[in-house]
Amino acid sequence: MIKRIIGLPNCMKGRHIRSEKHITPDGDTYVSRCAHCGTKLRRRAKRDWVVDRA
Repeated sequence: MIKRIIGLPNCMKGRHIRSEKHITPDGDTYVSRCAHCGTKLRRRAKRDWVVDRA
């Protein structure tokens, strides 16, 4: 709970942290969620995750 509260200001600035336990394959790429706010993220390249707008 405390970790989520601490991470939310970064989420509001657009800096999301990927949740390792929610990584799933999606075709030729991977999707996950932000560990703090649950925003969907998509892997663009190795160690490069962006917010999934689709």
